[in-house]
Amino acid sequence: MSIEEVINEVVDTINRLRGEVEGLYVTACLLDRSTALGFIRRIDEVQLGRECITQVLPGNVIISAKQLKLAAYLAFKAFEERRNVSRKVYIEFLLYYFGTRQIGKVLNLLNSITTDEYLLVTVCRTNIGDVVRWYSAHCECPVTDLKVVKPDLELLRRLYGVPNSVSNNDIEKYVLMRIASLVLSI
Repeated sequence: MSIEEVINEVVDTINRLRGEVEGLYVTACLLDRSTALGFIRRIDEVQLGRECITQVLPGNVIISAKQLKLAAYLAFKAFEERRNVSRKVYIEFLLYYFGTRQIGKVLNLLNSITTDEYLLVTVCRTNIGDVVRWYSAHCECPVTDLKVVKPDLELLRRLYGVPNSVSNNDIEKYVLMRIASLVLSI
């Protein structure tokens, strides 16, 4: 196989994976702290089948839908390939989301984050129509896009170890790289 054929194969694989990640659907609704805690207590009950991951996240640690999609994609893949650390896919999602394989570290991170805005986020492999209907029937929060929350860039720098040399405009790229690189450490 020539170098050009290898490069073409790598590019094709990257494009296929990018398509799989971008093909995921994200639904979210804004929660106050009290409502978020209620959902966290019953997170097992709000999982919407094998094709979706539902999780409550502090709004200030969400920089983009890509961040959510990549973490969900990698969590789904970890379960498919039996590389998962957690027994629950929504916990595996948190591990990828925060770029660590240590459940205790994720729990400590989540406990250290203070905000009044949380999002109930669902990432699915399939169309989100059923998810939107479920949200409407079971949640007292309107379905929204991710633009309703403002990421705390300094918090993201701390959580993901983003060097000061990385500009604020490039923090998202660094976060995505950190999430993706977790696969290499397995």
